[in-house]
Amino acid sequence: MKKIFISIRLLLISCVVFAQQKPHYTQYILNQYIINPALTGIENYVDVKASHRLQWVGIQDAPVTTYFTIHGPIGKSDYKTTATSFNVPGENPRGKNYWDEYVPSKPHHGWGLQVVNDRTGPLNHFSAYGTYAYHVGLSTTTNLSAGIGLGVVNYSLQSDKLQFNTAIDPAVYGSGTLNNLSFDMNAGLYL
Repeated sequence: MKKIFISIRLLLISCVVFAQQKPHYTQYILNQYIINPALTGIENYVDVKASHRLQWVGIQDAPVTTYFTIHGPIGKSDYKTTATSFNVPGENPRGKNYWDEYVPSKPHHGWGLQVVNDRTGPLNHFSAYGTYAYHVGLSTTTNLSAGIGLGVVNYSLQSDKLQFNTAIDPAVYGSGTLNNLSFDMNAGLYL
């Protein structure tokens, strides 16, 4: 009896939760920086990438994601090799043991910018982050990077795209576009 009472009570408990539609990246392996700010400035060059993705082409109000990223190192003295590079350019890395040629990166900083726009039906999510990371070699075979991203996020709802049988909520119905602009922060580690 006690188990039934507890089960019924748990079913009747309600609470407020918040969630969001996050952009889907199918080619994130080509731009891991879009997911983790700790990769800011990990390369030896300024890395610029842009992408435009139409998910479910042909379906009305399907998700559309567009992003632009740029990031690069600061204070890095060796611009010829990276922590994942090999000393002699042009050699096949599969012909040698990777760890014999691995060189951890010297401590350096990285900077970057991420701009993402994700539209799903009447919902639009726009974000812009400035990112910073610090990279340090822990040992002869290990690097650690810590990064932070600070920015703004704008969630908007185009209520004119919503269709109601009756006008049940005057705050939404016929009000055009509703916007919510807020500060956001993200952080990450990369080992």
